[in-house]
Amino acid sequence: MAEQIVITQADVREFWPNSVNISKDRVDGAILRAQQADLEPLLGIYLYQEFIEDYDGSNFATAKYITLFKGGTYIYNGDNRYYRGIRNLLSVYSFVRLIDLAGINLTTSGMVDKITEESEKEEDFQIRQKRRLAKDDAIRLEKDTLDFIKTNITDYPLYNKVYSTDENKTSYNFYRV
Repeated sequence: MAEQIVITQADVREFWPNSVNISKDRVDGAILRAQQADLEPLLGIYLYQEFIEDYDGSNFATAKYITLFKGGTYIYNGDNRYYRGIRNLLSVYSFVRLIDLAGINLTTSGMVDKITEESEKEEDFQIRQKRRLAKDDAIRLEKDTLDFIKTNITDYPLYNKVYSTDENKTSYNFYRV
């Protein structure tokens, strides 16, 4: 079964405004890339796979994954905390991926920046600033996600599960100089 995306362009737009005119394929590609390159390393391969497989195309089948996705309240160090959910985090990751792709089109002649008469291209420093703001938000939401998972580790035993065999070993020794 092909890996499916768990959020939509509307989810990304809810947290980080962007044009409705961006093609669905471009947004879906950014979401899938964000899932694979950002979310999977955060959750670990086993928790990520179970999380994605629990999604049926419209919702999650298991209550613990609904909470992980949508967020909710939980007890952290004796205090009530609100967890915002992976939906919010994945939206930020996807927005960062969209910033990286914004205005770039791959043509038979190479990569081009798309500029229309109705738009003004932002300066590099403006793009970097928006990307930095989104990354700062992502870092905060990552910490929030890890706090939630570690506090509820009995619900998410696959987090940080390590699979090791001799085939992962190498004869090379790496030293820091």
